[in-house]
Parts: sequence; structure tokens; C-alpha cells
Amino acid sequence: MLDDLHSHAPAHVPDLYDHTPIATIEMASRPDDDFSDEPVDWIDLVDYRDTPERMVAPKAPVLKATEAVLLLDYPVDVAATRKIRAANDTAFTRDEVMSAILATYEAIYDSERLTTDDPEHSLEALGVSTVHVYDVDGTLWLSPEMIS
Repeated sequence: MLDDLHSHAPAHVPDLYDHTPIATIEMASRPDDDFSDEPVDWIDLVDYRDTPERMVAPKAPVLKATEAVLLLDYPVDVAATRKIRAANDTAFTRDEVMSAILATYEAIYDSERLTTDDPEHSLEALGVSTVHVYDVDGTLWLSPEMIS
């Protein structure tokens, strides 16, 4: 479950580089061609939106927690935060985390398209390789490692 962008998230965004991740969520997808059976060690946002079944182990629980704050700071000019809640109130699945990342980027870019005639960002060629999990003063922060 997603809250509105920036809503109910802590007012202060910590510098996560000052902290050590307590966990890392690996993202992988199956190739979309007949040349390889090996999973790709990242997930393209557009491919995930269009063909979510390519995600490796989407229903696997990846973080035992009921809520967390998603922090997106690349490639955006201003970091975006969104509080997310596990659907089963026990643990997040890989699919829930990826869905939250995609929905948040879509909200950021939709807002950008409404406020400018020349949007700077696009989901094209943007993907997630891992999501680092930080515990900062009792709040779990999720920070995806984006690739483009």
C-alpha cells in the first residue's frame, strides 16, 4: 500500500551515506530473448511495468517489516519520499517493493510533465539493481540503486 508522495514520511530525510545498510534486496529479471537462460541482475522499470512476470521470485518475502519509507534521489533533482506498507502486515515481497518504486517514479514524472513543456526525465532506460535497507532511529528506509 502506498501513501501519497511525500505524505506521512518523516520531515527530515537522513543522509543514508552516513549509515550502513542492514539488508540488501536483490532485483533480477528473466531475459526477454532466446539467447540466454541466465537472469539479468537488474530490472528495467518499463519492462517491469509491461511484463512484470519476468521478475525473478516476485512473491518472495524480502523484508520483514510492516512499513518503510522509500527514498528516491536519482535521477531526480529533489529527493522524493513515500511511506509504504506491507500488504500482509508482516513482510514486503520483492514485487511490492518494485511496484512502489515504479509508482513513485511515475508520480514524480507525471508531476513534472504537468509543470513543464519540456520534461527532463523518463522511465526509459532506468532500472533497479538492488534496494538498500537502512534503520535510522527506528525508521526503515529503502534506497534503490538505480542504473541508467
